[in-house]
Amino acid sequence: MRCSDHDDSSLNAEKEDFENVYYESGRYKISLQDNILMIIGTYDPLDKNYVFDNILFSEGAKSGDHIEKEYKNVIVKTKGDTYYITADDLELTFEKFAAHIITDEDGNEFIKKEIVH
Repeated sequence: MRCSDHDDSSLNAEKEDFENVYYESGRYKISLQDNILMIIGTYDPLDKNYVFDNILFSEGAKSGDHIEKEYKNVIVKTKGDTYYITADDLELTFEKFAAHIITDEDGNEFIKKEIVH
């Protein structure tokens, strides 16, 4: 369930949307810097499903495990309001839902947060 209504159908996804920010949901944070994707969070298969859960399960994650995964050689392609993120053995799709929100394939919202240096 999304916490807000889709507020602009003309949003364009840009690779730059990931620069100097991270995106945070209830259980996971994702960031993309220097072609490295970081996924940080807690694996909990009994909670709602996130797009990362199947990947983490296949890699041996157990319920309650703290996750810090790094994927290198990341390529971000965009088309319309959609981000296509690929890396070594990883393919993810996100939709730009609002200027500050992206959603994963399971409909989970990730809110944009600025990285403070």
